Amino acid sequence: MIPQERLFIIAKAIELRDTADSMTREVLYETIQSIGKYQLFSFRQIANITHNLVSHSTVARLTEKPQKTGGKLNPKHLEDMRDLIFQNSVGRVDWNTIRRVVSQGTSVDMVVKLTGLPKTTIHRKVADERVLQNS
Repeated sequence: MIPQERLFIIAKAIELRDTADSMTREVLYETIQSIGKYQLFSFRQIANITHNLVSHSTVARLTEKPQKTGGKLNPKHLEDMRDLIFQNSVGRVDWNTIRRVVSQGTSVDMVVKLTGLPKTTIHRKVADERVLQNS
């Protein structure tokens, strides 16, 4: 998946998270379907993004089953994922942001899936207590 697609999906997820309670049911379902077709998030993750205004079983009815989901996602980290995609595109990743995100409930697998950063590099950098920005 190219970075622009990831950015689009994350932007839609941020919109869903921030405005789900004010969306009409039709718009809410359309937004869920537009996010779900990319199979980046699980049914439960999408439900959590909506603050559980929509159950994961409803999300399942609206979207196809993702081939590989897994991982934990804290919806408040969506902006961080967006920023990491931009940082990666210019070769200036803030590894301390990743360390913070992982320590606050978003799994390394989700960071990998959402940003496209290499999993082994993330594990190595997150484990290194001396990590500084741009290292």
